[in-house]
Amino acid sequence: MSASNSTHSIIACLSVSPDLPLDLCSTVDVGSSELVERLLNDLLKTTEGYQTLKNQLEIHKHENSLNEQALMPLQKENERVTKENNKLHLEIITVKE
Repeated sequence: MSASNSTHSIIACLSVSPDLPLDLCSTVDVGSSELVERLLNDLLKTTEGYQTLKNQLEIHKHENSLNEQALMPLQKENERVTKENNKLHLEIITVKE
């Protein structure tokens, strides 16, 4: 902290996280320190929210992949049954004629 013409200032340094490469150092007026603190808290909350959403996305992608794998045999069975149904339907039409 240094004094200059009866105005106090502090040096604020910020390094958020490895995922957010932000290294800042700046001189801040003491009167602005509350604003800097609020901005930093908002930035940290936003970064945490981003990480949470990123993790949820990975979980949903994995669940989606598992669901697609489980669905594949059902789609094949549906295709087989539909073909069989069409064949039987055609046989019924032919017999009625």
